[in-house]
Amino acid sequence: MTAKKHRAKGGKLDTRLIAIEAIEEAARKLEEASDKYEEASRALMEAAREKSAADAALRVALAELRQASGKKKTK
Repeated sequence: MTAKKHRAKGGKLDTRLIAIEAIEEAARKLEEASDKYEEASRALMEAAREKSAADAALRVALAELRQASGKKKTK
């Protein structure tokens, strides 16, 4: 009877250990995914800033072109 109880306890401990290892692995994967998400988010914000700067430069260039075009028409 004692050996049977010991095996049952051992089996429960093995099951718990497997569950703990699975949770630890899931936590590692979640951390990796979180890091990748943060990296992608930073890259996206940088791209948005660059697009904003490019849009502003384009507006300035367009205004200058319109101004230059207007001066040519008046001459």
